[in-house]
Amino acid sequence: MGISEILSGVYAIAMTCSTLNLASSYDLMAQGLLVVGTLLLSTVRKKRSFLPYLNTKHTVIPCAVVGVVDIVSSTQISNSLDLYTNFTFKRSFLKAASQRAKESNIMILNDTGDGFLFLANDENSSNWCMNLASFYENLTSDFQDILRHTNDLTGQQLQSGLRFGVSCGPVILGGLGDKSSQITAVGSIVNLAARLCSRADVNEIVFSARVWETLRTVLPDWKVEKRIYGDLKGFNSDVSVLHANRRAITLQLGTAA
Repeated sequence: MGISEILSGVYAIAMTCSTLNLASSYDLMAQGLLVVGTLLLSTVRKKRSFLPYLNTKHTVIPCAVVGVVDIVSSTQISNSLDLYTNFTFKRSFLKAASQRAKESNIMILNDTGDGFLFLANDENSSNWCMNLASFYENLTSDFQDILRHTNDLTGQQLQSGLRFGVSCGPVILGGLGDKSSQITAVGSIVNLAARLCSRADVNEIVFSARVWETLRTVLPDWKVEKRIYGDLKGFNSDVSVLHANRRAITLQLGTAA
């Protein structure tokens, strides 16, 4: 058996463990296998990757912190605005998000116009906890300014906000198409982040338990509410999550409310 077959097997086992959402011990084993596979990949990489469908533009991240941001009532907003104003509104939001992401060392991945996927620990940033908190607080504030400006221009009283969902675990980062220029992340934790985002209230952020394990060591006074969901689509077992709001993190960061 050659090295390519061995590594393909390692990769397949790890992704299976992660996808099945097994107990924490198995999940840790999956992360370990992904780390081994990634290290071996870096030493034997050739012009053509031995992993099926992966190439040098794809990266396996064993413990990625991935989040989903969504505009609350986006469809209602779009139906209430004319085409140009709606375009300007969403363009302003994405521009603000891009600026805040740059300031916080966060990578915005694929966006839909109504929201986007992001990677919080880009380039193995050791300060991702504070960066994530600042990104959440500042972008939420920016969005309220954009919404207020839109209401002033149109004479409407649109009500909206942002919601965030964040989880962590193994992902593959890269483009899905052969010539795709848009980077995305693929893995079960991306689905979890999306599910958590859908459960967030307006201007609220929801963390998976694993994300909070690290965050609480940096921001121990950030007030959170623990909840357990047994009905998350695609997840067969109960999922423990933490809900937090902007006012709590504003106090922690020492910024204006």
